[in-house]
Amino acid sequence: MAGRLRLFSSKPLLGSLALLGLILLGVVYYLNLAPVGEGRSVSFGLVGKFDLDGDGRDDREAVKALIVENGGEVSLDLGLDGELQGEINDQMRWLILGDGPTGSAKDELIEQAKSRGVRRISFDKFLAYLEYRGD
Repeated sequence: MAGRLRLFSSKPLLGSLALLGLILLGVVYYLNLAPVGEGRSVSFGLVGKFDLDGDGRDDREAVKALIVENGGEVSLDLGLDGELQGEINDQMRWLILGDGPTGSAKDELIEQAKSRGVRRISFDKFLAYLEYRGD
């Protein structure tokens, strides 16, 4: 019958590969989209400068407090001085990219995040996601 998707082939190996592919897609979906679990918070990484109030100064501590107030935790922080505190861990879901320095440390973190399935998000998009208004 034309136009029908045939998941399982008449050849056992192809049918097994198709089934394995579906299982792997399910595992990837669960690992990336499922909540971390009760009692465990979502972890964030901070990279760059975070100016909440438009005064040109880094409001990093206020951003950390905002994350904690919303049930998250900060497990990685690459400040403007290039000093790295923490690391990418299994609970990290977001790497928040602020303004500021470019360089090998930032590039390395972005690559590590990509390879570990950590999503990258701009600071502005993160604030919009939280519906932050600066009140």
